Amino acid sequence: MSDELVRENYHGKDRVTQRKEEVLQCWQELLLLLDKHKTNLTVLCGLIAMLREVDTVMANIAELRVCTSNLLGTYRLLRETFASTCLH
Repeated sequence: MSDELVRENYHGKDRVTQRKEEVLQCWQELLLLLDKHKTNLTVLCGLIAMLREVDTVMANIAELRVCTSNLLGTYRLLRETFASTCLH
């Protein structure tokens, strides 16, 4: 629209052209900000994925501790049973 006003030699064409440049500059700045925001969100998504993996690993470790404790208890019981059987 501004180009048409300039072509038609509108009396405020200089102001229209200046405003057009300001709007285009703001638009470019907005696009840059959006691109930075997209990059930040991408990094954040990667971080959240890593935190989920850490949470899964921590849950697996906790489960392994329980299993290990159960296995140690079973081992001790078997050892005691074997020792008492062999002594009799």
